[in-house]
Amino acid sequence: MNCRLAREALSARMDGEREPVSVRSVDKHLVGCSDCRLWYTRAVADAQRLQGLARDSGLRCRSAAAVVERAAGNRPRRLTRPLVLWARWSLALVGVLYLVLTVTQMTTARVAHSDVTGIHLFGESTAWSIAIGAAMIIAGILPAAAAGLAGVLITYACVLAVYVVTDTAKGIVSAPSELGHLPVLVGAILAVLVWRGTRTTHPTPIGAGALQPDGTDITGPYLAPIGSGQPRRSPRDGSAA
Repeated sequence: MNCRLAREALSARMDGEREPVSVRSVDKHLVGCSDCRLWYTRAVADAQRLQGLARDSGLRCRSAAAVVERAAGNRPRRLTRPLVLWARWSLALVGVLYLVLTVTQMTTARVAHSDVTGIHLFGESTAWSIAIGAAMIIAGILPAAAAGLAGVLITYACVLAVYVVTDTAKGIVSAPSELGHLPVLVGAILAVLVWRGTRTTHPTPIGAGALQPDGTDITGPYLAPIGSGQPRRSPRDGSAA
């Protein structure tokens, strides 16, 4: 048995976990290897020193599994992978559709040549619409861009809705003619779904929260130093091998 494997097994023993190899083989190696014996003695001494500090402070370390479970419970639920993929592809397709509508409008719309301001505003609107469509496609391919796009589209959709409702009420435009703006609303919803499904959540820090007051003695049977006369046993008195 090599030293690396033996120390891995000894680390598992100190942690109260099942050793990856036979306990008897590890103990046999430990007897014949002075380096591993010294390493194990120091590791056990350090662990017992930390346990003593914990006892003096009246703290007991909770299991890592309990801490992770609590952190996972506090974490917001994420969307399922199929739904995220569907939202990404749908967002990209909506972007393509919006580009097609914009290009069609650009080539078919008629603006009087004398209306210089109207021509300029039409050009700005077209450029903005092309940028929105391209951004939807990019966010569908690269989800990291969905967060910024979602904020822009939601704001744009809200402001645009005010203009559409106002102009329709005044009879300036008809409701059917404004259906071309629906991709903006749909894109905003899809961008939010993509962002929620792919955002990175930060786990709860495992520090002081992993400790709680308790007078329980955390000294286990797996940390007895060599030569102490105390038995050293592996969890379940066995190994994973």
